[in-house]
Amino acid sequence: MKKVLFPILLICGIVLIILTLYLVPERDVPDTLHFDSPQWHLPEGAKSRIGSGRVNVMRYSPDGNLLAVGSDIGVWIYDVHTAEPQSLIAAHASVINGISFTPDGKTLAAACEDGTIRVWDISTGERKHTFTRREYSFGVDSVSFTADGRILAATSFYNLDLWDIVTGVRKKPPIALENRRIDFDHLPYIMLGGSKTSFSSDRKTVASWGRDGIIRVWDITTRKQVQTITIQPASGQLVVSVNPDGRLLATTNRNEPIRLWDINTGTETQTIITDSRYIPNLVFSPDGTILASYNVNETIRLWDVNTGKEQKTLQRHKNKVMRVAFSPDNRTLVSSNYDGTLRMWDIGTGEDKKGTIGYGHQFRNVSLSPDGETLMSLGWGSNAIHLWNIHTGKHKKTFKGHRKGIAGAKLSPDGKHLMSWPVYNSTIRLWNVNTDKLKKA
Repeated sequence: MKKVLFPILLICGIVLIILTLYLVPERDVPDTLHFDSPQWHLPEGAKSRIGSGRVNVMRYSPDGNLLAVGSDIGVWIYDVHTAEPQSLIAAHASVINGISFTPDGKTLAAACEDGTIRVWDISTGERKHTFTRREYSFGVDSVSFTADGRILAATSFYNLDLWDIVTGVRKKPPIALENRRIDFDHLPYIMLGGSKTSFSSDRKTVASWGRDGIIRVWDITTRKQVQTITIQPASGQLVVSVNPDGRLLATTNRNEPIRLWDINTGTETQTIITDSRYIPNLVFSPDGTILASYNVNETIRLWDVNTGKEQKTLQRHKNKVMRVAFSPDNRTLVSSNYDGTLRMWDIGTGEDKKGTIGYGHQFRNVSLSPDGETLMSLGWGSNAIHLWNIHTGKHKKTFKGHRKGIAGAKLSPDGKHLMSWPVYNSTIRLWNVNTDKLKKA
């Protein structure tokens, strides 16, 4: 009897589990975590802050526990594990173009559009230094600390400066890079080695290039040119990235594949063929084994540096990808798109870790509700309508529906309904604000 009863009970249990999986309604788990901008460092007279500012640059701290996001408002410091904001530094100083941590993670430097470089103590939020020069009148592009954390390199168009953050004294850069009479075609732009804003770990190299298709690699310590790499003359924007150990260079150009170059020998080691119609941006992983490419579409591609083969394609963004950054342990990639959404990706699985933590460049056709309690904004480059609490700055709702863009929207006098109309046709959508339901289309 027991021998017969056991299989029956086992079968019943399996059937019950299957029915539970299929019949119990799935929990509504959001695939994004909306970040509401904390009301820190508000200007005098301001009641609240709505949005966190357009994302311009992102960097992980050396230990991988913090993520610094430079925006139009300042530098937001997030706890990577909780996705919660910890502080806002350089608040309202200027638009932030570049940021860099010292190797010990205690100090952060910000390159500002107003022509200043500001150095901050992370733990206290105290500003330690402000560096500026007449040559920074067009803004500072990027900053990076040396391995000992004492020297800060900064680029501004074709200028490269080295600042001693202990004494505050400016040091001499490589001789060729401070020659103001040099031909702009040969040196219109300078890039700090290692994906624009970090030194290589051992050689402390810097790369420069121009429309002549010649890339020059310099050793900052000896102030000498260590390599010259000649590629096809640039017919447009030339994209260059140096891997962290300073031994490999990645380049691409319009209608050209991605090419990998050995900096020591100046020879090409890999050719990566992409199907993109646009020039991609290139970023190496901290260990130098992965190259990420991304451009104005919604896709991020990860390439194996040794084989040139594609490892992963990351596709969850619903708008143009603008920035990416690798975590120090090579396990996570953070990316931001045009409307300011940040996503964290598991590099091993290619899955989105649902770490969206921001709103950015999305304020167009801003208007207040008749009762003055709600602010409505349309997203730049997206088909989203956002509603915000005017007193707290917290995000309330998002409405989407027009696939080809929204021309305008308006709240009803009682604030209960939202009307929107698209760019390319005469369809009008009417939303119930309380239920989020589309009433008519």
